[in-house]
Amino acid sequence: MRKTTAVTETKSGFDAVLQSLEQSIRNGNLKARVDAAGLRAPEAAVAQSVNSIVDALTQPLAALDGVIADLSRGDAPEPIRQVWPGDLEATRKALNSFIDIAAMREADVAHLKEAAEEGRLETRFDISRYPGRTGQSLAAVNQVLDAILLPIAEGNRILAQISAGKIDE
Repeated sequence: MRKTTAVTETKSGFDAVLQSLEQSIRNGNLKARVDAAGLRAPEAAVAQSVNSIVDALTQPLAALDGVIADLSRGDAPEPIRQVWPGDLEATRKALNSFIDIAAMREADVAHLKEAAEEGRLETRFDISRYPGRTGQSLAAVNQVLDAILLPIAEGNRILAQISAGKIDE
Protein backbone atom coordinates (compact mmCIF):
# COMPACT_ATOMS: atom_id res chain seq x y z
CA MET A 1 0.00 0.00 0.00
CA ARG A 2 2.85 2.37 0.87
CA LYS A 3 4.31 1.81 -2.58
CA THR A 4 1.09 2.97 -4.22
CA THR A 5 1.00 6.04 -2.02
CA ALA A 6 4.63 6.85 -2.87
CA VAL A 7 3.91 6.49 -6.59
CA THR A 8 0.81 8.65 -6.25
CA GLU A 9 2.75 11.28 -4.36
CA THR A 10 5.54 11.14 -6.94
CA LYS A 11 3.04 11.24 -9.77
CA SER A 12 1.24 14.09 -8.10
CA GLY A 13 4.55 15.93 -7.70
CA PHE A 14 5.45 15.13 -11.30
CA ASP A 15 2.09 16.42 -12.49
CA ALA A 16 2.87 19.67 -10.67
CA VAL A 17 6.26 19.82 -12.41
CA LEU A 18 4.60 19.35 -15.81
CA GLN A 19 1.94 21.94 -14.99
CA SER A 20 4.68 24.34 -13.95
CA LEU A 21 6.45 23.79 -17.28
CA GLU A 22 3.18 24.31 -19.13
CA GLN A 23 2.56 27.58 -17.30
CA SER A 24 6.12 28.78 -17.91
CA ILE A 25 5.79 28.13 -21.64
CA ARG A 26 2.34 29.75 -21.78
CA ASN A 27 3.94 32.79 -20.11
CA GLY A 28 6.54 32.97 -22.86
CA ASN A 29 9.48 31.36 -21.07
CA LEU A 30 10.55 29.09 -23.90
CA LYS A 31 13.80 28.20 -22.13
CA ALA A 32 11.91 26.39 -19.35
CA ARG A 33 12.50 22.65 -19.12
CA VAL A 34 11.65 19.88 -16.68
CA ASP A 35 14.49 19.20 -14.26
CA ALA A 36 14.78 15.42 -14.42
CA ALA A 37 17.26 15.29 -11.53
CA GLY A 38 15.68 13.54 -8.59
CA LEU A 39 12.88 11.99 -10.60
CA ARG A 40 12.44 8.24 -10.65
CA ALA A 41 13.03 6.24 -13.82
CA PRO A 42 9.59 6.39 -15.43
CA GLU A 43 9.09 10.09 -14.66
CA ALA A 44 12.68 10.92 -15.65
CA ALA A 45 12.13 9.28 -19.07
CA VAL A 46 8.90 11.23 -19.54
CA ALA A 47 10.67 14.42 -18.46
CA GLN A 48 13.38 13.81 -21.08
CA SER A 49 10.71 13.26 -23.75
CA VAL A 50 8.84 16.41 -22.75
CA ASN A 51 12.09 18.40 -22.89
CA SER A 52 12.82 16.94 -26.33
CA ILE A 53 9.37 17.98 -27.55
CA VAL A 54 9.87 21.51 -26.24
CA ASP A 55 13.31 21.65 -27.91
CA ALA A 56 11.87 20.42 -31.22
CA LEU A 57 9.47 23.37 -31.21
CA THR A 58 11.69 26.07 -29.76
CA GLN A 59 14.74 25.52 -32.00
CA PRO A 60 12.87 26.54 -35.17
CA LEU A 61 11.30 29.42 -33.24
CA ALA A 62 14.78 30.65 -32.31
CA ALA A 63 15.78 30.57 -35.99
CA LEU A 64 12.60 32.48 -36.89
CA ASP A 65 13.37 35.01 -34.19
CA GLY A 66 16.82 35.63 -35.66
CA VAL A 67 15.48 36.12 -39.18
CA ILE A 68 12.69 38.44 -38.03
CA ALA A 69 15.16 40.45 -35.95
CA ASP A 70 17.42 40.86 -39.01
CA LEU A 71 14.48 41.97 -41.15
CA SER A 72 13.28 44.44 -38.52
CA ARG A 73 16.73 46.08 -38.53
CA GLY A 74 16.65 46.30 -42.32
CA ASP A 75 19.30 43.60 -42.70
CA ALA A 76 19.07 40.88 -45.33
CA PRO A 77 19.07 37.54 -43.53
CA GLU A 78 20.35 34.38 -45.09
CA PRO A 79 17.72 31.76 -45.94
CA ILE A 80 17.34 28.97 -43.41
CA ARG A 81 19.17 26.00 -44.95
CA GLN A 82 18.38 23.38 -42.32
CA VAL A 83 15.33 21.32 -43.29
CA TRP A 84 12.70 21.38 -40.58
CA PRO A 85 10.62 18.32 -39.81
CA GLY A 86 6.97 17.92 -40.71
CA ASP A 87 4.64 20.91 -40.61
CA LEU A 88 7.47 23.25 -39.67
CA GLU A 89 8.98 22.82 -43.15
CA ALA A 90 6.11 24.79 -44.69
CA THR A 91 6.93 27.67 -42.33
CA ARG A 92 10.62 27.51 -43.27
CA LYS A 93 9.80 27.52 -46.99
CA ALA A 94 7.43 30.48 -46.62
CA LEU A 95 10.02 32.45 -44.67
CA ASN A 96 12.72 31.64 -47.22
CA SER A 97 10.40 32.77 -50.00
CA PHE A 98 9.98 36.09 -48.19
CA ILE A 99 13.76 36.38 -47.80
CA ASP A 100 14.24 35.59 -51.52
CA ILE A 101 11.73 38.25 -52.57
CA ALA A 102 13.43 40.82 -50.33
CA ALA A 103 16.84 39.95 -51.85
CA MET A 104 15.40 40.13 -55.37
CA ARG A 105 13.87 43.54 -54.64
CA GLU A 106 17.18 44.78 -53.24
CA ALA A 107 18.99 43.62 -56.39
CA ASP A 108 16.35 45.23 -58.61
CA VAL A 109 16.66 48.55 -56.75
CA ALA A 110 20.43 48.45 -57.30
CA HIS A 111 19.83 47.69 -61.01
CA LEU A 112 17.34 50.58 -61.30
CA LYS A 113 19.82 52.96 -59.64
CA GLU A 114 22.62 51.81 -61.96
CA ALA A 115 20.39 52.24 -65.01
CA ALA A 116 19.46 55.78 -63.91
CA GLU A 117 23.13 56.67 -63.38
CA GLU A 118 23.85 55.43 -66.91
CA GLY A 119 21.02 57.52 -68.35
CA ARG A 120 18.72 54.59 -69.07
CA LEU A 121 15.73 56.36 -67.57
CA GLU A 122 13.22 54.04 -69.22
CA THR A 123 14.26 51.17 -66.91
CA ARG A 124 11.52 50.02 -64.56
CA PHE A 125 10.81 47.26 -62.08
CA ASP A 126 9.52 44.06 -63.66
CA ILE A 127 6.47 43.78 -61.44
CA SER A 128 5.49 40.41 -62.93
CA ARG A 129 8.21 38.92 -60.71
CA TYR A 130 6.60 40.21 -57.52
CA PRO A 131 3.40 38.87 -55.96
CA GLY A 132 0.80 40.78 -54.01
CA ARG A 133 1.50 44.05 -52.26
CA THR A 134 5.18 44.04 -53.15
CA GLY A 135 4.23 44.04 -56.83
CA GLN A 136 1.68 46.78 -56.20
CA SER A 137 4.24 48.92 -54.37
CA LEU A 138 6.82 48.53 -57.11
CA ALA A 139 4.18 49.31 -59.75
CA ALA A 140 3.57 52.55 -57.83
CA VAL A 141 7.31 53.31 -57.94
CA ASN A 142 7.20 52.76 -61.72
CA GLN A 143 4.27 55.17 -61.96
CA VAL A 144 6.13 57.79 -59.91
CA LEU A 145 9.12 57.47 -62.24
CA ASP A 146 6.82 57.87 -65.23
CA ALA A 147 5.21 60.96 -63.69
CA ILE A 148 8.60 62.53 -62.95
CA LEU A 149 10.05 61.74 -66.36
CA LEU A 150 7.05 62.82 -68.45
CA PRO A 151 7.73 66.58 -68.11
CA ILE A 152 11.45 65.97 -68.63
CA ALA A 153 10.74 64.08 -71.84
CA GLU A 154 8.45 66.88 -73.00
CA GLY A 155 11.16 69.43 -72.22
CA ASN A 156 13.68 67.38 -74.17
CA ARG A 157 11.29 67.16 -77.13
CA ILE A 158 10.80 70.94 -77.16
CA LEU A 159 14.56 71.56 -76.84
CA ALA A 160 15.18 69.21 -79.78
CA GLN A 161 12.67 71.15 -81.88
CA ILE A 162 14.23 74.48 -80.91
CA SER A 163 17.71 73.23 -81.75
CA ALA A 164 16.39 72.10 -85.13
CA GLY A 165 15.06 75.59 -85.73
CA LYS A 166 11.45 74.56 -85.28
CA ILE A 167 9.87 76.94 -82.80
CA ASP A 168 6.28 77.00 -84.00
CA GLU A 169 4.78 74.98 -81.10
